[in-house]
Amino acid sequence: MLLNQIRILSFYLIIVFFIAGCATKAVKNDSKCQKTAADNIGSFFQFSPSDTDIFIGALNCLEDSESVSDYSAAREQLKIIVEKYPRSKWKNNAQSLIYIIQNLTQLKANVAAENLKNSADRFKLIKEIEALKTDIQRLKDLEIQLEIREKKLK
Repeated sequence: MLLNQIRILSFYLIIVFFIAGCATKAVKNDSKCQKTAADNIGSFFQFSPSDTDIFIGALNCLEDSESVSDYSAAREQLKIIVEKYPRSKWKNNAQSLIYIIQNLTQLKANVAAENLKNSADRFKLIKEIEALKTDIQRLKDLEIQLEIREKKLK
């Protein structure tokens, strides 16, 4: 009798665990890099990722085969390491990478601004060259007219 009750109870517990596992919401990762487990999974049992997992996730954000890296996501994950794991072996590396990412994004912004300025300058120079070409053509026409007038006067 007691053995039957234990079997029935264990059967119900197994069923409850299966139902709880099926009741978790699906995870859809829209980002090109891996998000942390705490961001991705809203399950019954939530485990926080380790500092190593977060650091590897940040590196995955930086290492994209299409050469389009997600610097902001990587920087956010590295900030988590610095803030939540002050004794981590990855803390110094994370701080260095945050500094490098900030400098890299600043340099990219500067390059984009310079490219915009250069294209505006290029456009002005092209307009100036066209104006000079028309002035040269006018001067040639004036020179021809002067030669014709000189011939008429002779």
